[in-house]
Amino acid sequence: MPNPGQENFDGDPLGDACDPDDDNDGYSDIDEEAKESRPLDPASTPEHCDGVDNDDDGETDEGYDRNPANGTPDCDEMPPSDDWDGDLYSNLEEQWMTTDELADCVTDYGTDAWPPDINRDTQITVADVIVAFYGKILVPENYDRRSDFNMSGGLEVADVIIGYYGRIMQTCD
Repeated sequence: MPNPGQENFDGDPLGDACDPDDDNDGYSDIDEEAKESRPLDPASTPEHCDGVDNDDDGETDEGYDRNPANGTPDCDEMPPSDDWDGDLYSNLEEQWMTTDELADCVTDYGTDAWPPDINRDTQITVADVIVAFYGKILVPENYDRRSDFNMSGGLEVADVIIGYYGRIMQTCD
């Protein structure tokens, strides 16, 4: 519902009360708060194991346990691999799509772990496809890199196929 007096930090079409990403950095405010980055600062995003100070706090790849529920080790303990969490999405792909490359499945609503599970219910359904692409395909102003499975910088039918072909009704555990 329109609310003209509502604050809108990032100036997008959604007021802060309805906007899941108030600084438009590609990470939900819930995910940023859970991973100790600042949800109103686009220069601060959740840490990744990439040798970069992603959250802009002066430290690189802080060694906190990213997912204690399933025993994921700290960044500095990770062995060389292209897919640390074994979810069949490379670390690079997950960093691009803003999901957690150290968690293969959602442990709470604040965890954005499995790329095709957009609604974070541990199952890939048509609802995930709708949330990922409704009103976004071929509409540059609605681009969301969380749905950009081919890392092209745009959303197109190829992203739907890459992200969901043969995966509907799969569950992570």
